[in-house]
Amino acid sequence: FKEMWRRYGLVAVGTYFGIYVATLGGLYLVFDYGFMTASDMPAGAAHAGDTLQALVERLPDWAQAKVNALYAKMQQEPGFRNFVLAWLTTKVTEPVRVLATVGITPRIARALGRAPKKLPK
Repeated sequence: FKEMWRRYGLVAVGTYFGIYVATLGGLYLVFDYGFMTASDMPAGAAHAGDTLQALVERLPDWAQAKVNALYAKMQQEPGFRNFVLAWLTTKVTEPVRVLATVGITPRIARALGRAPKKLPK
């Protein structure tokens, strides 16, 4: 990413965050409109809850209270739950988003007239 920053600067950063926001927003809509639910996740995701519960039980009491409050809010507010699901799913897509950023940043820079000079061969 350092090379991308050196060559494309803010165009690379803007492209990355544009892809991030589009992914997060798109996934939120997918969950919010019911096109996908938590039960549609891969089978291994069901065991993630058990693993998370085991981790939470090892936390100090104050941290357990925070996690339990967050969980209660997710149960009460479907929009918040859908946002958390969208955010977690967006985190899983990080490698794909980075590759997309690397792939399209040069094209966007050229379209904006901000392409770097050609490197000598």
